[in-house]
Amino acid sequence: MNVSLPAAGAATTAASEGHQLLIEEGEVLVTAVFFVIALASVCATGSSAVGTSLFWPANAIAAALLVRLRSIHWVRSSVSLFLAGVMANALGDNESLQAAMLMSFGDVLEILVAVYLLRSPLRMPFPEITLPDGARLLILLGLIIPAAGTLPGAMAAHLAYGVPLRTAAMTWYVSTVSGAVLCAPSLYLCSSQKLRRLFARATLRRNVAIAVACLIFAYVAIRFLRYPLMWMGLPLLIGSFWIGAFGVALLCELLGIFIVTLWWLGVRPPGMIISLHEPGVLATLPFLALASLNLWPVLVGLAADDRERATRAVRANEERFRQSLRHSPLGVLIRALDGRLLLANDAFLKMLGCSREELESLGSDQIVHPDDLEAC
Repeated sequence: MNVSLPAAGAATTAASEGHQLLIEEGEVLVTAVFFVIALASVCATGSSAVGTSLFWPANAIAAALLVRLRSIHWVRSSVSLFLAGVMANALGDNESLQAAMLMSFGDVLEILVAVYLLRSPLRMPFPEITLPDGARLLILLGLIIPAAGTLPGAMAAHLAYGVPLRTAAMTWYVSTVSGAVLCAPSLYLCSSQKLRRLFARATLRRNVAIAVACLIFAYVAIRFLRYPLMWMGLPLLIGSFWIGAFGVALLCELLGIFIVTLWWLGVRPPGMIISLHEPGVLATLPFLALASLNLWPVLVGLAADDRERATRAVRANEERFRQSLRHSPLGVLIRALDGRLLLANDAFLKMLGCSREELESLGSDQIVHPDDLEAC
């Protein structure tokens, strides 16, 4: 029977084409996500008074998705994100084409800086990052990366709305920092293993109870406390010990959506009275303080993850050591200081010709040579 096999070159070409298709599909998905989130942010939090949106997570989300891709095409990704940003700004806020292009340029510049830093010089082992890695990531997301697109975005707001350059720059910076710190960590920490662990049947009921408790606490804090955001981090810190960094990052995002919804519906701290659904209703929401809820819980969650990984590593090493002793061809006996039998491998039992139960009934003087008893 003659069997024809594809040439090695043909197989390599097919694999390369398949990989290239996956890259293109991933970049298209990132562009679509960026456009949808950018348009939603412009429509929901856009303010002509300051010239920019009050909350802008689109840049950080697009950057995180591109960082997690296996590889990217820089030019194609830049152009597609730029066009998506122009469309979102023009459609959502009826901006001029010049202002929309300048704002989109600032967005793409910030995204490319983040992707370059986190894929090359400051590359981290996502999603299994350690506490020091997480601290560096939050510093990048909260301080360094948002500064890259601040000047072009502020200039666009200044040209389009006549907003003072300093005011526009500050608003742009705060909006991108808030979006990055609140929405990006879960994407960098996400993995299929963590998702399965988070929604596993053994832990699902506990995790849902933690989420419900945090939402109830948030409602009570907003409804009855003057400064509620400073108290909302307490249940998140406690919950991070059980659900880890990825779980608490998702919970912070859920809590952020819940708080924004309450604010939009008119549920606010005592003494803050604003007409329902008036223009700029979200302008009174402290987005930066809301995003800061994510900082300490995520860091504590990363510390809990580090401890869990260390515990699993110790257990694995102990199990390997135990298995190596159990299957060793040499006889091995381990007793505690009080004489209790801890381990006796098969080779040792075979050497003495007795069972484990019989060995437990024997004293050291019946097993050890008399000349070695003092050393024991």
